[in-house]
Amino acid sequence: GPAGLMGPRGNTGAPGPFPGVLPRGITVRGNWVAGSSVGNTGTAYASISFGFTFASAPTFNYVPGPASVPAGCSGGTSGNPTAQPGNLCLYLTSWALNTTGATPADSNAWGALFAVKPINSSLAFGGQGTWAATSP
Repeated sequence: GPAGLMGPRGNTGAPGPFPGVLPRGITVRGNWVAGSSVGNTGTAYASISFGFTFASAPTFNYVPGPASVPAGCSGGTSGNPTAQPGNLCLYLTSWALNTTGATPADSNAWGALFAVKPINSSLAFGGQGTWAATSP
């Protein structure tokens, strides 16, 4: 614009660096999918990235359905994933019938890696769902 003209002053932003360690009680959410094609005898791995750094790695919880929700995931569903502070909750939306479930492989302050294994290695396997993680 023309020299000398200024608009209204904006609000001061939060001090950097962005975002640093996420404060306790902030929940992040996402989707996941893991699996493999017919004839794969191994394990399929999938990763979750929080997009933020937590103060410490959260506890991994697998939620296969509404009848088996662990305390760290209370109140959550695959359509509305939640997690209590310090927990990562992996909610199941749908599995191929040939899958044992998801188990943690590694986790840290910024994400997690989990494994999916087949019951019968001659069939395709896998699943999908949602997740929520709340900073400790």
